[in-house]
Amino acid sequence: MARPRKDTEKTVKKLCDALSLGATYELACRYASIGSSTLRTWRLQAEQTKPGSQARQLIARLEQAETTAALRWLGQIEQAAREGAWQASAWRLERRYPSDYGRQVVQHEGTVTLTQQPEWVALRSTILATLAPYPEVRAQLADLLTQAQEHRNGTGTGH
Repeated sequence: MARPRKDTEKTVKKLCDALSLGATYELACRYASIGSSTLRTWRLQAEQTKPGSQARQLIARLEQAETTAALRWLGQIEQAAREGAWQASAWRLERRYPSDYGRQVVQHEGTVTLTQQPEWVALRSTILATLAPYPEVRAQLADLLTQAQEHRNGTGTGH
C-alpha cells in the first residue's frame, strides 16, 4: 500500500496560513505537520515542472502568502507614520534606501596605541592600586600590562 500524499489541500492551507502570518518556512512546516525537507523536495520538483502545473501552483500560493504578510506589515508601518510615529517613516527610509539613510558602520583598520597616554597611565595606576590587597594578582597583572605595552611599542621579546 502506498504512503498517503502529504500535499493535500489541508496541508497547503496550513502552510499558507502560517506564512501569511509571518512564520518562517520551518515553523510553517511544523504547523502543517510536515518536515521542512518535504517542502524543499516539493519546491525542487516544482522547478522542474511546466508553468501552471499543480506543483508550480503550490509554490505560487506559498509565495503569495509571504507577500500578503509583508504587504500587511508595510501597511501597518504606513498607518503608524500617518498617525505621527516618525519612527515608522525613519524605519522605511532606513530599509528602502540603506546607503542614504541606513546606519553607517565605520570599520577601523590599524592599531591604536594607548601607551604613554594620560588615560592609559591613569587606568593602569587605578587597576594596580585596586589590586594592592592581592599582591600575587597585582604582580601577574603588572607583568601582563608590561608585556602588552612592550608588544604595542614593538620592543617585546616575542614570548
